[in-house]
Amino acid sequence: MQSPSMSIIRNSHGKQPRKTPAEIAKIAQNIATELQHPSNMPNESTLSKMNGLVNWLSTMNLQELEQTAKLIGPQENRADNVKLYAWRVYLDAVAQAGTNAAFTHIKNMIFKNTIRGEEAAQLVAVMPRTLRYPTKRLLLDFFKMTFDTRVKNQLHLNSSLLMASTIMINKAHVNRHTAHKNFPTHIFGRMLSSKDDLVTSFVIPELERELKTAVQNRDTHRVQVFVRAIGNLGHPDILRVFSPYIERRVKVTNYQRMFMVMCMDELAKLFPKQARYTLFNIYNNEGDNYEVRVAAIFELLKARPTLNMLQQMAEATHTDSSIQVRAAIKSAIKYAANLGTQEKKFERLSRYAKAAEKMLSEKEYGFQYSAKYLQYYYSKNLGTGLFQSLGLIGSEDSIIHKYFTYNSRVKFGGWLSPNRVQGGVSSISKLIELIKSTLDRVVTKINDKKDNSKLTADDIAKVFNIKGDLQEELQASLFLKLFSQDRIFAFGEQSFHNLPRYVKSIVQKLENGVEYNYNKFYNQENVDISFPTITGMPFFLKSRSPVYIQLKGKVQAKINPKNNKEDKLNIPNTVNVTGDLQLVLARDSEGRVGFYCPMGDKYMTSGVIRKSQINIPLRSKVNVDVINSDVSVEVSPLNPSEESRLYHDSMDSYTSVRERDSTIVPTQHKETKFNLPQHPKYDFNTIYGKDTFGMALEVRQVYNSLPPQRSLRDQIMDTFIVMIKPQSKTLYKNRLTTIKYQPQQSQNQQIVFSLGYNTQEPHPVKGAWSPSDKVISQYPSDVSCGSKARQQQLLETAVFGIPEGQGYILDVGVQCLGKANAQFSASIARGNSKLDERSRLIFFYNHQTASGKPFQAYSVISAKMPTVPTLDFVKALEFNSSLDFDMILKYGESVNNGAVVTMKGQMSQTPDRKEYLKNAPMAKLCELEMASGNFLMPACQNVTIRANVMNALSADVQYNNIGDGTRRLAYLAHHLIRHHLYYNIRDDWLKQTKPGTIQFQADFGPAMNGLVSVMSTPIVEVQYINFHLSQWGKAIAGIVMNPTVPMFKQYADRVYGYQYQPTCAIDGKSVNTFSNQTYKYAVGNCWHVAMQNGSHVVDAAGQSSGVFSALQQSSVLVKGNNGKKDFLVTYRSLSGDDITIEYYQGDNILVNKKQVQLTHGKSVYEWTKDKKSKLMEAYMINGELTINVDNEKLTIISNGDRMLISVSDSYRNTTSGLCGDNSGDSKFDLATPSNCYMCDNTLFGATWAMTNDQCDPQVKELQQQANAVPTVCHEQITPSVQPPNMDNGESHTDSSHDHQEGSHQEGSHQGESQDQKKKEAERKKIRQSHTVCQVRSTVQLYEENSEICITEQPIPACSNKCQEGDLYEMTVGVVCQPNTNQEFQAMKKAVELGEDIQLDKTKYKATREDYYMVPKTCK
Repeated sequence: MQSPSMSIIRNSHGKQPRKTPAEIAKIAQNIATELQHPSNMPNESTLSKMNGLVNWLSTMNLQELEQTAKLIGPQENRADNVKLYAWRVYLDAVAQAGTNAAFTHIKNMIFKNTIRGEEAAQLVAVMPRTLRYPTKRLLLDFFKMTFDTRVKNQLHLNSSLLMASTIMINKAHVNRHTAHKNFPTHIFGRMLSSKDDLVTSFVIPELERELKTAVQNRDTHRVQVFVRAIGNLGHPDILRVFSPYIERRVKVTNYQRMFMVMCMDELAKLFPKQARYTLFNIYNNEGDNYEVRVAAIFELLKARPTLNMLQQMAEATHTDSSIQVRAAIKSAIKYAANLGTQEKKFERLSRYAKAAEKMLSEKEYGFQYSAKYLQYYYSKNLGTGLFQSLGLIGSEDSIIHKYFTYNSRVKFGGWLSPNRVQGGVSSISKLIELIKSTLDRVVTKINDKKDNSKLTADDIAKVFNIKGDLQEELQASLFLKLFSQDRIFAFGEQSFHNLPRYVKSIVQKLENGVEYNYNKFYNQENVDISFPTITGMPFFLKSRSPVYIQLKGKVQAKINPKNNKEDKLNIPNTVNVTGDLQLVLARDSEGRVGFYCPMGDKYMTSGVIRKSQINIPLRSKVNVDVINSDVSVEVSPLNPSEESRLYHDSMDSYTSVRERDSTIVPTQHKETKFNLPQHPKYDFNTIYGKDTFGMALEVRQVYNSLPPQRSLRDQIMDTFIVMIKPQSKTLYKNRLTTIKYQPQQSQNQQIVFSLGYNTQEPHPVKGAWSPSDKVISQYPSDVSCGSKARQQQLLETAVFGIPEGQGYILDVGVQCLGKANAQFSASIARGNSKLDERSRLIFFYNHQTASGKPFQAYSVISAKMPTVPTLDFVKALEFNSSLDFDMILKYGESVNNGAVVTMKGQMSQTPDRKEYLKNAPMAKLCELEMASGNFLMPACQNVTIRANVMNALSADVQYNNIGDGTRRLAYLAHHLIRHHLYYNIRDDWLKQTKPGTIQFQADFGPAMNGLVSVMSTPIVEVQYINFHLSQWGKAIAGIVMNPTVPMFKQYADRVYGYQYQPTCAIDGKSVNTFSNQTYKYAVGNCWHVAMQNGSHVVDAAGQSSGVFSALQQSSVLVKGNNGKKDFLVTYRSLSGDDITIEYYQGDNILVNKKQVQLTHGKSVYEWTKDKKSKLMEAYMINGELTINVDNEKLTIISNGDRMLISVSDSYRNTTSGLCGDNSGDSKFDLATPSNCYMCDNTLFGATWAMTNDQCDPQVKELQQQANAVPTVCHEQITPSVQPPNMDNGESHTDSSHDHQEGSHQEGSHQGESQDQKKKEAERKKIRQSHTVCQVRSTVQLYEENSEICITEQPIPACSNKCQEGDLYEMTVGVVCQPNTNQEFQAMKKAVELGEDIQLDKTKYKATREDYYMVPKTCK
């Protein structure tokens, strides 16, 4: 096939321009030669030559291609880079040619084993975007290649063929838009008739059979690959294929079912009407697994959901049984509403979402839950839009999400092909456990020998017959739509079991040295438009975006000790890696328009080309010392004596006259004229780093205009858009930016980075506490990079005078080595104690540049913060909490002869703050709870945390001998603040302090919602007033002004909704679970299981396998003792260390049956068998006992009356007992030992009492009552694809009215007698028994965007007492008028009163159409 324009060009001179195979081979070899010198590629226009090679190959037939391949030939000799590169350039160019001959040529090479494996997979993967004439025969050949025995056993090639062939069928046949737009249909017509049954009669049945076989064989890899391939088709018939699996008529894992829903993305975009009903049904089935439902929500947004659907989903955020689903709905609707109406593609979704947004629940969800984030940004400066979406599916067993999907798409004239990355794993905790089980130090089998523990997790599981959920096989997948390729990588559990062998084989190869050489060329964009003109000169337009990636080098590693076990991984003591790296990322973006002149057989063109390239040539050496926590990286240029162009970015416009058969690209042709200004307005050429680092980088920038003023956000987003779409309208004219490494001006040729981290375990106090000005006299004796002596000295200084002080130090160093050495080192050390109010922070910095200029800075900050009670709000509020701190900073060429800055300050609570907290509504609720004997319920925990937050800060600063540079920096900082906060700043020039003094005061107000501060200086007093804090500002202020809790933990608690390290409170008469469910229960004189994890794994038959689901096991038992609470803790670590801790009031605990005396201000430790880490730490402070087990994986705080249990993320959804299952969802938190849920939670606590022990008779009686209460078990919940109760189509106004009325009735019944309630219940049953469920037609009314909208005609609906049967979609005209319209206001009130309304069609005409899901029958 050939375009008519090319026929005109050919016939004008009697022949078509062609090149012989020998000429093509020479072009490929010339390109390969240029690739050996990446710095010269922009000057040589190498990428344009690659595109020229693609054009010549597209004119060749199959025989000529095969002859060319023989001349270039596959190169087995990897040492000959030119021949190797020529062969790879040729293969990539053939794949980009896109002709049927090129496809057949690649197919033949695969079948002949000329190319195979990953190399062939990458060539095949790009072909759906390059094939120009996808005829039915070609599509069949493409698809049948997948099942050929010659490629079926090549894993990556086979999956890539499946992806590529199904995508090609979608583009050429199923997707009518691309079938018409992407191919020359205006010349040849459609490549495949729209009525052809290729997909339904052959492709889908074949894939369906393969999927069925893979499911039967439990081949998880092939299941995921075929599911993705079927989804790529996007044909409505795929619903028939997926239906048996999604509806569980055929057994597959939940992960595979979720993956099937995610693979409906193409169907949702191409056939939204068929897809949205199915997706909505899947979402609406509350009996199904949450991950399947969340996936349906994500894909439903692509299927043009109706307003009715979105409003039902918004209402479900109040009632849905799954917290993951509620969180996903809220984020999806919230972000969809913010897309705006400026882009037509999102106008309908945004408008509907905004109408449903008001119905969302106000509850905020932590980051760990499922969410959908959508963003559309349009840059007026670039004339380009960017759409991004991020979908996250949360885990039930971790705060880490189990699945993610990210999409980005650029609009430049039209919407371009999207980039996508998505992947996940079926279980995060199982993945972590499986990886941990491969470590040599982890015990995977539990010793049957009975230890001295009492009631271990194993014992508890046997007593209560606790069985865990059926564990599915671990599965994972990764799907990439990048670099013009669609690739899928799927993994089963066996892949992870083989991890040790795989790692060992890689290590063995690395020890012998590995050479790598990866090259890839592809066209990110390829557009050709041509047509004849009345002048006789055909017009053409060409747009190309060639991309080239090169990664080559060699690497060798030495690991000590070596791993000698086949099924285990050992953590090495040292790792030494040496290697060479040449990384090249190059991209051209060229557009040309012009005419072909038959008289002179020439092209006359005008074009624009932008060249971008990154070149990183490095030689490196990495040394890792695991024992001493040290890392060093040595980096030097790969070719130290050669000039290297590290970065290049240029844009040029030109005109050219070129011969038709010329192989010279336009930018290098002698007749090409570049449109460059004679005198550019801006031309900078500067050398950086020569004096500082001794390594010279030449930076040159040339452009003719400056970009417009933009906000920081616009600058970031514009930069990101340009990276994705270089053709975007440039902000500069004729620009050039280059960065070159200049070896002639560089004295140093090696950089050494070092990183060290060290800790010091708590020890008895050494010396007396000293303020900062005394400590700073202990100046480090060794200032060299990575000095162990300096690290140890600073570490000891940090903990000096702190009882039980624990120290941490982080050391960073950079050395530039050569003729003029330069070094830069920085250390930061911290010392504190959990048992003492004192802490210290030390910072040290030293550098000496290549020019010999030194600089040093040394700072010490000391603070005193009393330890505040955590279990009693009253004590915390009455506690006089304030933080006193002092600081001294010395800096200059030498710290002993430079500037000195000292500061003394205090953070405190003002009386107004204390009064505000005391009278806060949450405090009043806490008082009521405390009156009933509960001090740790949510209200009290909330206000206790807030009682530790301070709102006032004051500081006095003294400075001496500071230089002009410091003064200029201070003024610049003030100027920037003044610029952004102009209306909040006042200057008082009459108020000044004495020279060398600055006084600062700040007050955040009682509610921490504003800031008023005053800074007095020797020149002026600056007042910051009426500064209102945003939501983020309040959060940051609350974190900074609460020194009692580490900042990272505060941040994590806020991000994860206080589920980062969830807590369970067992109080006097109530229990608050890990998932924040509160129920009344007073623990009696009987052992109760507060928390245990490590239930037995259940096999497919539901029987216990005798193996624990968690390698790490623990249990906490609690018992009432005359109003006090005793507890018993058993724990087994990953390394097999066991410990038992018992507490029976007083100042003693029993550790492994041995009595240990607790002393105020002193910790007690229990170490692991290898003495390398602490297994337990216990201490008593402020009358509160704290026990930390295994590095705070389990923490217990108790004052005898009540206890607080905190666990790490490894316990998520693995616990059971009084504290719940720790899933984060309070609705299904309280499970009995039989894994059922009780209708009455007041008896729940008794189900976890161990009544076979000496137990209070009252507890036994409660347990008997609990056993008689009806329960709902997991097995009784039967999922169904059909929704149990869909919205009847009534208006938002009606439903809101009904909800309000129901709420009022519920409140009015609270004071009624039992007899009245029984009578009302009987009347309700009578009313329900006389209800006749029939379909009735009513006019629907709703409010949206200050408008009242009414359907033009009545639509079918069921009454509130009935449920819908089968549903169908109905399109109805809608009339919308401003809410000020009196007639529409009257109809609204009529609807609220339950009256029928009718619209005057002669007066009002429909303004738009909406979709409604309406019932055929009611039941």
